Amino acid sequence: MAQHPIDSALAHNLLWLSAALMFFILPAYFFVFGRGSEPFGRTWFIDPAERARYAVIAKRMFAWFISAGIVGSLWSWALSLVIK
Repeated sequence: MAQHPIDSALAHNLLWLSAALMFFILPAYFFVFGRGSEPFGRTWFIDPAERARYAVIAKRMFAWFISAGIVGSLWSWALSLVIK
């Protein structure tokens, strides 16, 4: 498979932005933070209800990063087997 160089910096930046949007920003919005999440106040650690909401989001983020690491590792392993 031939490598095609990207001709312009704008195309390169748009490619990276679209990849970040597809694989990081949209999943974070829909799966981690949720659609109905409210912003946290500066004293979120004092209010028990706000602290509980923060803990739920922190657990979702942790699960998201761990699962992404596992899937990425398995995908890399599978591709290394196919390429050999």
